[in-house]
Parts: sequence; C-alpha cells; structure tokens
Amino acid sequence: LAGIGGVKGQAGDEGQTGRPGGCLCGANGARSAFSVAVTKSYPKERLPIRFDRVLMNEGGHYNASAGKFLCAIPGVYYFTYDITLANKHLAIGLVHNGQYKIKTFDANTGNHDVASGSTVLRLRRGDEVWLQIFYAEQNGLFFDPYWTDSLFTGFLIYPDLDTPSVAEPAEEQGEVGGEQEEAMGEEGVGVTAPSSAD
Repeated sequence: LAGIGGVKGQAGDEGQTGRPGGCLCGANGARSAFSVAVTKSYPKERLPIRFDRVLMNEGGHYNASAGKFLCAIPGVYYFTYDITLANKHLAIGLVHNGQYKIKTFDANTGNHDVASGSTVLRLRRGDEVWLQIFYAEQNGLFFDPYWTDSLFTGFLIYPDLDTPSVAEPAEEQGEVGGEQEEAMGEEGVGVTAPSSAD
C-alpha cells in the first residue's frame, strides 16, 4: 500500500528562455502586386489598355508592353481602377481570360470626371487580367501629365494553400515579355494568340 504523501518540495530554478516561435503571417512568401498608370489619352477599343508607367510591380507579373497582368501565384486577388475621362463618354471593363467581369460606364458632362471599379477574383497560374474599352467611340480615358492620372492596381490577397513557398519569376515562365499578337475573341474581346515564334 502507498504510504502517506510527503511535504511538497520547493520549486526548482527557472529554466532558460526558449527560442522565438515562428510567424505564420505570409509564411509561404508569396507576393504579387502592381500599380500602373497610362501616358496616353483615348486608347483603342476592344484591346488591352497599356498602362505603361509602372509605379510598382512586385513580382514582375504585370506586363506593361502588353497591358496585362499574368498570374504566377494561384490565389485570390483584388483589382481596382480609377480612370479620368474628358471630352468623351467612357465605357471600360475589367477582363479575365477574354471574359468581362465588371463594366463601368460614365457619361461625359462637359467636365472632367473619374470612373472607378473594383472586384475580387480567384486566379489560376497563367490567367490574364486587363482593362479595355468595350464600346466604340466611348474611349474618353484622359491623360494629363501635369494634374491627373488614370490608374490600374491589383494585388494578391492570399495564395492557394498548395502554392509553393517561392513562386517562379514571371520572366522565367516564358509567358511574359515575349512577342504577342492580339486576336479578337468571339465577344469582341482582345485575347492573346500564340506568335509564330512559338
């Protein structure tokens, strides 16, 4: 039989401080963000608008020469645009792989105005997103280097769970910066066709 319990002993010495724990915020290191502006007014209809002044291009996933964002990190993204218009109406839409996701129409009232839109999209690797005018002669996007800008911005909110810890740079995928030809889709939306060099 067990005997009577003894008197509780004194506490031992305090142990050494352990190593700091890991941080799960941004654990996989996936980063993708861009913010770009135009340098010309009145772009052509039904073709990607080329926002060729790059304010930020984290990851290099926005192609300024093509006017398109190319997804290299699958996940959920936020896109927004703020477009100055003048002298004409503006009918602009955000396109995902050849399909309009949102459209914005702003009528010219004789003064300068701003049209804006935003949305959240789930993208796969290789998906493309861009802005374009969706109606003829409604291309009132206006640029003035001294007092107004028209901006297109997007960034990764969070990656898919199975995304590798380090994404391949866009230029290494052979899908950004190469020669591209613009073809018309069934709905009049500009889509990328393979070049003859491919």
